[in-house]
Amino acid sequence: MGGERNISQAPDRGKVFMFRGIRRNPWCLLSLWGMLVLFLGGCSSTVVHNTFTIDELTDDGQEVKIVPQDVITYPGKVTLAQHPWDASSPIQGIKCDDKEIPFYYHQGAVKAYLTDSYFTKLPRHYVCFVTYTFKQQVKTKDLWHVTVHKFKYASERLQVDKKHIVLSPADQQRVALEQKKTAEVYRHGHPGPYFKTPFVRPLPSKITSYYGRKRIFNKGYRSQHLGTDFRAAIGTPIKNVNTGKVMLTDDLFYTGNTVIVDHGLGIFSVYGHLSEIQVEVGDIVLPGDIIGLSGDTGRVSGPHLHWGLKMQGLYTDGLSLVRAGI
Repeated sequence: MGGERNISQAPDRGKVFMFRGIRRNPWCLLSLWGMLVLFLGGCSSTVVHNTFTIDELTDDGQEVKIVPQDVITYPGKVTLAQHPWDASSPIQGIKCDDKEIPFYYHQGAVKAYLTDSYFTKLPRHYVCFVTYTFKQQVKTKDLWHVTVHKFKYASERLQVDKKHIVLSPADQQRVALEQKKTAEVYRHGHPGPYFKTPFVRPLPSKITSYYGRKRIFNKGYRSQHLGTDFRAAIGTPIKNVNTGKVMLTDDLFYTGNTVIVDHGLGIFSVYGHLSEIQVEVGDIVLPGDIIGLSGDTGRVSGPHLHWGLKMQGLYTDGLSLVRAGI
């Protein structure tokens, strides 16, 4: 999907040829550093640092002691689950309700973002199992016991152009093609985290429509708003919410000029209704980098920023991720 560039740094044209491979793929630099460490110091058994690690995990030589923890979450919300962990017991995988869940190591713990569909049928309870190895023995144990509680979402009424509700055959075909295109983007996310800091809001302005609100368009058609709308006059700079890679820049039927950023771990942020896009596919963007200017493109009732979050295949409340931390 194109080469990578860090938009926060101006290119050094005198070194482009020599470091072209590293500039296009920053993970190459990490690999080269890893090989240098092995060459100089040999393999260490006291520290684990890999794609899924935000910081080092130490090894005390003892098998990790697991005490299953209770976790509470809500439909459409993000909850950060964690458990103390040690490098002596490398994890092979975590499954929640028979679904593989991305995880990472941070501050002496294994952590994972848990989320459930907005449309989850309640009551719902499930168990997350962790599979790990200790002294070449594979073990599977309970890690988290999850309960999904009810959350009451508000409703709102909106007036929009009729053509955005009753779609023509041509528009239906366009929407179907765009859905296939974005689905392909979501299937190719980076397995580990690009980020090392908590997620932030894209704008400090007033929120005009919260995630999950039930919407009634033109007194008839009903849907759910699976994103967050921020007040923004046309031309307001929109900031990226965390480190990631730009995966899509396009004009889409519903969200107009749109940018999708992959943050790793199955997390994608979506910026819609932009008047101008200022990044390219393949760019590595840092927290606070300007990805575009707000506008009123696509299906809108006025200028604003639509901020969406796709996590583990589900549209999720981005503000709950901001609150969850890392």
